[in-house]
Amino acid sequence: MLDVSRLIHAITIAEHGTFGAAALTLHMSQSALTRSIQSLESEYGIRLFERGRSGAKLTAEGARFVAQAEQLVRHAASVESDLRDISAGRDAAVNVGMGPISATLFLPAVLEDILRLSAQFPIRVKVGSNSELRYMLEAGELDFYVGGVPREWRGVSGEDGLRVDAVGSRSRLALLVRRDHPLLDSPADIGLRGRCPVVAGTFARDTSVGADVERHGFPAPAFVLDDYGLLADLVRRTDAVLLATELIVVLRPELGLQRLDIEVAPQADANYGLVYSDARRLSVAAKRVAALLRETVTVAYA
Repeated sequence: MLDVSRLIHAITIAEHGTFGAAALTLHMSQSALTRSIQSLESEYGIRLFERGRSGAKLTAEGARFVAQAEQLVRHAASVESDLRDISAGRDAAVNVGMGPISATLFLPAVLEDILRLSAQFPIRVKVGSNSELRYMLEAGELDFYVGGVPREWRGVSGEDGLRVDAVGSRSRLALLVRRDHPLLDSPADIGLRGRCPVVAGTFARDTSVGADVERHGFPAPAFVLDDYGLLADLVRRTDAVLLATELIVVLRPELGLQRLDIEVAPQADANYGLVYSDARRLSVAAKRVAALLRETVTVAYA
């Protein structure tokens, strides 16, 4: 049977780099910490740390061991939290993440259903960038998230312990403008393109799509904001161009945007889906919310 406390000992040493600093953090003697690590090494027949003047350095097998230990400790903390909620007569909260575009596309259609479910158990929705949501998922702070996923992630397993359920098919990046934008009449006017500011979400900052936009004669995205409702409002009132998925035109027609006939960055096409962590067990409540969101995304693509 795994001893979680010993796993925490190994993780703490890896974080602090020395047995002494880890022992202080853990409020135990250094000799007791040393015995704990020795017992782990003996039980599994591996050497976790190389000790030298610079401190304790993970061996190659030690690094793999600690990575697995971190996942197990996060999972144990999640299970313990659920058990405490049950013992206190509370339903465990469901923590859901949504990427900014996913929230814009799918959340309006499902808000009333989520509100009804929240009468049975608490539901917390976090809207953030995909990188932020992935970090929170790996840290055990989310049950799952809905966001754009690379097209190659089609199977049950993704990378780094993530499971990907790619629900929606191809989503293409597009340049979106207001319905009376001058570029709709003169799309090939390079001078006009260069005078239209481009706005986008943080994905544009974190990827190479800015260079693709510039190759088409537009300025690189200079204004980045992960609120597509505000960006759409800005685009409706100015000559700004929004870099986003073309699904916004189809699923949110009330935003008043239209797609320019320009293939801006085909290599950045993605799917939309639900992303889970192999280290986290979904509760019955989380499975209900996941099924609801999966159905919503599927219907949106129908």
